[in-house]
Amino acid sequence: MYAGEVYLTPHPLSFYKDICESLYMEKSTSSINPADNKGKLIPVPIEITQEESEIKKRNQRLLSHAEDEFNPENPRTIILNEVFLHPTNQSDTRFVESWKYQYENLAKHRAPEENSERTKFIEKIIKDTLNKEGKSELAAKVRVIILTRGEEINAFAGPDCTIFLTQGLLNTMEDLDLIMGVVFHELSHIENEDYAVKNANFGQLRFVQEPAADLKLTTRYLDVSNLNTLGLDKALKKLELSSGGTGKSRDYQEHAQRSLAIKAQVMTEHFVNDNLPLSKSPDFMNKEVVGTNFEILQKISKSGDSESIAKILKLLSKSDLKAVSYNSEIYSKVYRELNQLYTERLSELGFTQEQISYYIFCTQPAEGPLNTNYINSPEELLHISEQLTILEGQNKNE
Repeated sequence: MYAGEVYLTPHPLSFYKDICESLYMEKSTSSINPADNKGKLIPVPIEITQEESEIKKRNQRLLSHAEDEFNPENPRTIILNEVFLHPTNQSDTRFVESWKYQYENLAKHRAPEENSERTKFIEKIIKDTLNKEGKSELAAKVRVIILTRGEEINAFAGPDCTIFLTQGLLNTMEDLDLIMGVVFHELSHIENEDYAVKNANFGQLRFVQEPAADLKLTTRYLDVSNLNTLGLDKALKKLELSSGGTGKSRDYQEHAQRSLAIKAQVMTEHFVNDNLPLSKSPDFMNKEVVGTNFEILQKISKSGDSESIAKILKLLSKSDLKAVSYNSEIYSKVYRELNQLYTERLSELGFTQEQISYYIFCTQPAEGPLNTNYINSPEELLHISEQLTILEGQNKNE
């Protein structure tokens, strides 16, 4: 069954009939407070333990780093330099649109830093190196963007000669040789046109393109920049240690294997700077790593602090809210607060309670227990299931 943007495998009506009564009774009895002899509800005092108090304080610290991505005051942008891409057909256009969408999400969630002291510092090393190699045209196109939000340790290149570095990576690599080893690896991807329109199937060619980016150009650029030629090798070792020995480059190859390949190349070729002392990275490269809103939600959701969960959910972007519905682990911890948020926002837009119930019912993850806390009676649950069965029949006929 298709509902909005979510596919739902419908259960037979007997499934709902068997469980709705018990679900409803469980929900009802758990929400009733003791009443006095006049039938009025008596407020139940809530005692907060020391542990709960500490959890709330920790969640407040996390929330202080959250941003309103649902209604941002000053939306951020990353411009995709399409002039470098030269799309020629519909497939190329889809490729460009895909990268535009990725740039929009990075701008929305990762607080990109561009044209700053830090990005210009790295760009100058890149441009000086390329100019020495007689590659001034490429030097003019390259730009560096630092993603200041997010705990990920990573770097990657875009198809328009943009190199992205995460703050986590800059904090992990304490020496400039290691940072530039990673940067020159990404520059090699750009120069090899791995991300170009004509190579849109990059993921399928990773076994060829990753070693090509690790070797030759990366080591040469480090040498030309008067940095230790084994900068990338040492960076990969750092990543291996930070991952507890399980580090991989996506689904491609372990960092340790890549490190050995780089060492083998350096041993067989003569580079001036094989044993050059490492250069300490400038202090301004290191900053506190701040999690994304989604990462903050992941941490808060484990605490069971309903008030804090509700607060962070209200700040999530539409795409992140959608991601919560697809993530059964997070959804199972926040569905009550999420359903309340959906109910409030959809009610403001004029949707009826019945329409809202349909929506919430259909956007639950396929895995995990059925959530019915937004349904007021067993009859309402049965009515919803009957209506969805009718809709499924209409979809099949169409």
